[in-house]
Amino acid sequence: MGWLVAAFILLLPLSVPARDYGGEVVAVADGDTLTMETGNHHRIIIRLAEIDAPEKKQPYGEESRQALIDLVHGQRITLHKVATDKYHRTVGTVYRSEDGLNVNQAMVRDGDAWAYRAYLLSPAMLALEGAARASETGLWGLPQDARLPPWRWRAEGRQKGLNWH
Repeated sequence: MGWLVAAFILLLPLSVPARDYGGEVVAVADGDTLTMETGNHHRIIIRLAEIDAPEKKQPYGEESRQALIDLVHGQRITLHKVATDKYHRTVGTVYRSEDGLNVNQAMVRDGDAWAYRAYLLSPAMLALEGAARASETGLWGLPQDARLPPWRWRAEGRQKGLNWH
């Protein structure tokens, strides 16, 4: 019985999920999804929390992806995990290790993504989006009819039976 208790105590830390992870960004899929490789070569697909970036085939999709590449590709980051989504991606806030920059906020501040209203945790994201809109930064410099929020763009694609990625 004593060995069972000892084994349980040894395994206990493995059963408690860590919330913060560190690693290097090795790929950027689009403006709100990247892949981080940890020190033990484990790859984690990360969906940036609280933001929604244009899809690749959507107006400003490639520019949004390039903005995220410029911010983090090849950089060391810290991930603060907040959830796992239905696609089994880790959802979280990403900080650039070199200077502590909140990458999620930077994408919205620079007009490269929307504040994702359905999943907001911080009202600061709306203020950052408002400032980007007011200064017509990034996607906010596009004509009004080209600024369809990604969640609406995806929903319209589903209604038409289209592949929106």
